[in-house]
Amino acid sequence: MIRSFFFDPDSGLLLFFGRFVDFLWLSIMMVIGCIPIITVGASVSAGLYCCRKMYLHKDDHLTKMFWDSYKANMKKGIPLLVIMLDVFLILGGLVMIAFFDERIFGKPLNVPVGVAAIILFLFFACLLAAMHVLPLNAYFENTVANTLKNSFLVAVTNLPVTLGLLVVNALPFWFCYMYPALWFFEIFFGVGFCAFCSAQLYRKVLAKLGVEEIVADEPVSTEAADEGVGTETADKDAGTDTDS
Repeated sequence: MIRSFFFDPDSGLLLFFGRFVDFLWLSIMMVIGCIPIITVGASVSAGLYCCRKMYLHKDDHLTKMFWDSYKANMKKGIPLLVIMLDVFLILGGLVMIAFFDERIFGKPLNVPVGVAAIILFLFFACLLAAMHVLPLNAYFENTVANTLKNSFLVAVTNLPVTLGLLVVNALPFWFCYMYPALWFFEIFFGVGFCAFCSAQLYRKVLAKLGVEEIVADEPVSTEAADEGVGTETADKDAGTDTDS
């Protein structure tokens, strides 16, 4: 019995080890895909796509799947990343001016409280929406503009998942701050960890949008969802339109 536990290809131990190796290899590919910096959006989108395939047990050709998705997401992943960076640079700068003006300029600028509150609200609204931009890009075909618009709507209608995504994506930064000596492990393991946890959290969102995952071998259903997001998107696997 012990021998079968360790050497049987279908044993829980070997299945767990095989899945861990796949997970680690996916993390490495995602880090490699992020090296040009500008391709971070495409790499993360490809990683999220592969993580969904992993928990559906449809990841027989993980390496090819990742790089095919990486190339497919390049067209939209780059502009989405550039837009998000520009927005956060602008809003982040405004937040610094509104709340840390005396430290920056040496004297208070007396920014009206109402203006400071609006700036802070916009910053956090964009931060919550940003949690959904790349997952939506990974799982659905849509224009850049509609992906950005949908990210706000999905963030509001799925607030618990949004907050969960925020925590998951903040954990690697927290670990890097708390344990800087382990930065190498945190980068190569943390990237894949975030992608896998985000894909798991996103199962509820996909179910609401009409993408059902009942049996791994069945085609993904993309019947119209009744969420009121109001733009046409197509599931990348099924290739059919769905109102999401």
